[in-house]
Amino acid sequence: MSKIFFVAFTGFFLIRNILMPLAHDDFAYAFIWDGEKGGNLSLIPADETLQQRERVQSFGDIFKSQYSHYFTWGGRVFAHSLAQFFIWIGKPYFDIANTIVLALLVIVILKLADVKESARVIFWIFTGLLFLTAESVVTMLWLTGACNYLWMCLFQMLFLLPYVQTFRAGIVDKSKLKIPLMLFLGLLAGWSNESGALATLCLTVFFILLLKKKSLLQFWMVAGFLTLAAGCAFNILAPGNFVQMQFIQSVNPNFKYTPELFINHLTEGFLPVLEINLIVLLPLIYYFFKRGFRNLNAPEIVSLTFTAGGLIVPLSMIFSPKFDLRVSIISIVFCMVASVWTLSELKIKLPRVFCKVAVLVIFLYSATLIYSDLSVNRAVNENINYIQEHKSNAVITLQPMNFSKIFLPIQKGKTAIPALKYFGGINDNPNFYLNVMISQYYGVKRIVSTK
Repeated sequence: MSKIFFVAFTGFFLIRNILMPLAHDDFAYAFIWDGEKGGNLSLIPADETLQQRERVQSFGDIFKSQYSHYFTWGGRVFAHSLAQFFIWIGKPYFDIANTIVLALLVIVILKLADVKESARVIFWIFTGLLFLTAESVVTMLWLTGACNYLWMCLFQMLFLLPYVQTFRAGIVDKSKLKIPLMLFLGLLAGWSNESGALATLCLTVFFILLLKKKSLLQFWMVAGFLTLAAGCAFNILAPGNFVQMQFIQSVNPNFKYTPELFINHLTEGFLPVLEINLIVLLPLIYYFFKRGFRNLNAPEIVSLTFTAGGLIVPLSMIFSPKFDLRVSIISIVFCMVASVWTLSELKIKLPRVFCKVAVLVIFLYSATLIYSDLSVNRAVNENINYIQEHKSNAVITLQPMNFSKIFLPIQKGKTAIPALKYFGGINDNPNFYLNVMISQYYGVKRIVSTK
């Protein structure tokens, strides 16, 4: 049954990937980033003579693009390199690769939790990731978003895995191949996304201290930590981050950290993420309510450590000028490691009727998501056909996309509908950056929406 659930959930995820269109920043990252001409996003000026961009057509173009991007917009080099690569070679390749990444993430969670594959464990992991995560469509299905969050989560968990396995087993891997591997994984995990990298950094320090206490500390552990810290610094201290911040403050002078903003982050960001985490952590809460916290063994320490990691993620965002609910996926992945271990330890047999009802509810809810995805895919293809039929027009005007919104009240953040009133995210300003990028992407003069 566990294999059936695994195949069913990954198949469901693949179908949703195929139906998800390119949107918003995907079109901007289809082109070489030109920092001297305002980049490809919000900094782009209205002057038509500065709007031409070149399509990414090689690895050299990606390198050139990300070099400019790093100094003029942001530091997430690996994530955006992946995004530009898949937009260049074609979205069907991304659909398959993204599904593989989700499957690998589930496997790594199982290894971190050190549990055997079972039907209820597989069902719980996929349910948490696919249906409890806030903004899941943005962080797991949208091409640019998935490269920034889902893929980076995998790198962070892969990096932590050797530390956790060594701590649990009490046996050191002295292979020399471990050093270059951890140097590379450390750089990927650190140079990923800010909140996830910070949580990974904190957990790595904690495990290194525990391993040193047990006389298990090896050079590869320190080497991995150093590149992790370096990658995190390269990301956070990227010159482009400060350029982007200056731009945001010029557009919105009130965009600064204040006590009012702290309260807003706490109530609108941290607490919603915490509520989701508490649902994920229900097995852990029940386990330690019965067991207490005295004389903790290695698996229990690992579980509580990953729970702390899940809380560090939203806590770090409270003190940021902007709280993005997209970090929910990172937080859930950390908490899921703890939850899966305790779920496996608990010998509670759920009533068969309850299990059947749970499976039925997830199946029916999944069907509503596929139904909405089909509606989005149909509407997008209609707009693409319209653009191609009117390529010679001086201005192509697009109407609001016609979606089926019957299930929207129960699909908050789970479909692309709320983010796509108009095709790709355009508006009625022909010089809006998305209008410019999408026009160039489809080789037409101008695309605008109705007012």
